[in-house]
Amino acid sequence: MKFKEAVNIHLALGQETRHHILSLIVQQEDGISPKEIHERLDIPPPTLSFHLKELLQAELICVQRKSRNLIYRPQAHVIAELISFLEDHYITQKKENNSIKPRIKYKNRYHET
Repeated sequence: MKFKEAVNIHLALGQETRHHILSLIVQQEDGISPKEIHERLDIPPPTLSFHLKELLQAELICVQRKSRNLIYRPQAHVIAELISFLEDHYITQKKENNSIKPRIKYKNRYHET
């Protein structure tokens, strides 16, 4: 995953409602329709449509047409790539005791070492 892709995903997830929508979509093995999302999360359809568009643009979800319905599914490989990106760029494993240490250390709150 490129840095810009990770930034775009972070921007898409920078809104709490989108976290709830993505969480619900991830929980549905067979996908979920906008109507079901609306019913479960009580999000007005125009607002839901906007948030689904943002998640689609970040490639966190995909959409398929099933007869007359749209079905949203998670893009598991993109989520896995994001997790791998975060691990590679921000944390390292300390082998002797398997504790996670931040890769970036700060001298003070304004300057990196």
